[in-house]
Formats: sequence, structure tokens, C-alpha cells
Amino acid sequence: MTSMVSLTALADIADASQIAINFGSDTFRLALFEEAMAAPDAETFTAYGVAPFNANESAAGGGYSAGGVVLTTPTWAIQAGTGRIRYTTADLVVAGVTLDVRWLLHYDDTVAGNRAWYLCDLGAEYALVGEDMNITVDPNGWFRYRA
Repeated sequence: MTSMVSLTALADIADASQIAINFGSDTFRLALFEEAMAAPDAETFTAYGVAPFNANESAAGGGYSAGGVVLTTPTWAIQAGTGRIRYTTADLVVAGVTLDVRWLLHYDDTVAGNRAWYLCDLGAEYALVGEDMNITVDPNGWFRYRA
């Protein structure tokens, strides 16, 4: 399993005139995509609905709808005494789905343009048939960065 942070999103987050992501109040979503999606590039992926995230979204049904599920308690925080920052959310369950999924796209549904900023590659496509998709976030979050 691999993951990547959008380099364009990080650059724009650092420039307040570009985008203003607010982890305390914005709505973040997790959109699911099939293996057939073109592999994204961390230097160029920008938003949900923009290539490569404009095709091959996992089928809607059960607890999943196009556009993704809302992520709760998104947090970007400094881990005291470690020199690390981490991004985390609450665990989630997407109930009763029949879909194929490989890519998990995190994006901010509040800022203009549905800005994508983090992508998790499960490493293979998983087929779920009438099942709950349980996502348990690691205690260290989706990712950590050490300065």
C-alpha cells in the first residue's frame, strides 16, 4: 500500500492567497476509485472531478454515493515531542456496498474546486459484494511527516 500528498495542494496551502483549508470547519470527503483509473502523479493531481479523478469512481450503492463519504474529525496536528505532524480522521464504515476499490481520495468539499490533497493506493483492487467496508485509521493517522 502506498500513498501520496498532492504537492500542488501543499504549495497552495502554504500560500494563503491560493486556498485556505480549515481542518476545524471544512467538510472532507473520501471518494473511492477503481483500479482502471489512470495512476495519478503527486506533482499534478489537483481535485475531485478533475483527471484522473473524473472517471472510474466506484459504483454507488449501499452506503456509498458518487462524491464520497464524509470523513469525521479530520485533524492535522503536531505530535508533541516528536517533531512530526500527522493527518488523521475517525475510523469509518461504508455500509452494505457492492463495488470495486483501489484508490481512496481525500478532498476538501468546502473549498472551491473540491481540492484533493491526499491519496491512498491500496496496492490492489478489492471487490466488495454486499459488505461493509471498514476503514480503521492507524493510531499514527493516515500519514505522518517528520521535519
